[in-house]
Amino acid sequence: MVFNGEQVGAQKVGVAPKGGECGIVRLVRTVCKSIQDRGCEKSGKPVHFRTQFLTGCRVLGLVNKFVTAPLWRVLEGKERITTMDERYKIMSKFEEWAVDSSPLLDGTAVLFHDIPVQRDEIYESLLTGADAVTKQVLPLS
Repeated sequence: MVFNGEQVGAQKVGVAPKGGECGIVRLVRTVCKSIQDRGCEKSGKPVHFRTQFLTGCRVLGLVNKFVTAPLWRVLEGKERITTMDERYKIMSKFEEWAVDSSPLLDGTAVLFHDIPVQRDEIYESLLTGADAVTKQVLPLS
């Protein structure tokens, strides 16, 4: 690839594409090799990688719905920064959810009782697609 008259990307560093495959395929293979037992650069394991990736995205979405977004709404509200001390005493909730993440997966989790969780199509999708792997990964986040 040439940009502004100069070679960029793989051509600049002298890496030739294997068999005409695109860079994204090489990226998937490299990631599969680095994160999976018995993954290899040649064959990769894109199906397993896809499952892990989707689980990770679902976990991040759940954390956003139940933690980040409510906290952000508090920060955007009329509370003063000097009164936020009580809001930041949320470690007990995190410890509780680390032991049992079921409230996050069944939609009953509440971080702040005065700030509702937005229940929209994304919320429904996150809860509907949750599985045993999501339940295992959620406490790690």
